[in-house]
Amino acid sequence: LPCGVYIFILINNNKVLAKGKVLIVGKGKVSMTKIYEDFFKLILITILVLFSINTNIFAASYYDLITELGSSARMISLGNIEGFDYSSSAIFENPASLGLAKDFSAGIFSTTLIDEVTYYAISASYRSQYGMLGIGIMAASVDDIAITSQEQSSIIKQVYATEYTNYLNSILKIAYQYSLNKNWHAGLAISSYLHKLHTVYGAGLDTDTGVFYTSDNLAISFCLKNLLSSPIVYNNDYEEKLPQQMVTSVMYNLDEYSFMVQVKKPQPNLNMTRAIGIGYKPRIFNSLFNVYVGYREFYVLEKPKNGVSFGIGLDLNLINFYAASNKSDYYNQDNNIYFSANVSFDEIINN
Repeated sequence: LPCGVYIFILINNNKVLAKGKVLIVGKGKVSMTKIYEDFFKLILITILVLFSINTNIFAASYYDLITELGSSARMISLGNIEGFDYSSSAIFENPASLGLAKDFSAGIFSTTLIDEVTYYAISASYRSQYGMLGIGIMAASVDDIAITSQEQSSIIKQVYATEYTNYLNSILKIAYQYSLNKNWHAGLAISSYLHKLHTVYGAGLDTDTGVFYTSDNLAISFCLKNLLSSPIVYNNDYEEKLPQQMVTSVMYNLDEYSFMVQVKKPQPNLNMTRAIGIGYKPRIFNSLFNVYVGYREFYVLEKPKNGVSFGIGLDLNLINFYAASNKSDYYNQDNNIYFSANVSFDEIINN
């Protein structure tokens, strides 16, 4: 591989001199950017090989990821297409796309499902001189779950609550993103999982890695999630494997429209899913108002399903608001409603 040749020359050839961002090797010149790109490609190929090997070993039980619901109302309205969020919420989708955010960004997302499950995501990112740093937490919780007992002494058996407990499913992510040049970006995230119900709790660690390419009208996002497929280990000696996921998304901007497609491997033993999203930003509203529509395929308890989503957005430069809706599977609720907001700004440097 060219990358290996460059590394060998750097280590073994005393005649190699570094001048700025160009290496002089004999009479030729090798761009440092080229070396970075080839080295990055080598790492990516290695990761893909490891991923393909691991996905051939199917686990008996896979952990259900709460990230499948979505990381923001904007993402959900676009059919849950990942990798094209322009805020810190990108940490839940592809750490490499954190480079799309401004110097400082913070986001919040919240909804309530089936009238009981509170779902929220909070994130923040900051651009340092060494790259973009990000942190985010996503959680689903249920409060006041009754622990019941049955009265045995009476003729009519009665059920009563002896105590109340809570349910918590959370993911904490810490990410780093680095831009190789204006087109290529790479990212890595460490994920900490916590799952708790009454006296049973489990925890686990894993990593996400991704690349992101952008040009004038085209953007491509590629992310491998839960690369190690580590287990969630519970205090009752039970284990659940974290499912490896592979997500590839493409976006093309054409005038006032953004067209997006995605293919996703949600779990090693499941087929690929597809998604399509369209964003419309009419200039008549000075590009402040956005309309989104999306279609996606997904699994519920390993059964294939599909759905359509809609959404709107209001971009006010410093702060943005989004709302989305899709069909609910809960018999007592026709549609799910989601809201999110983010604050983003570039650092002001005084000379």
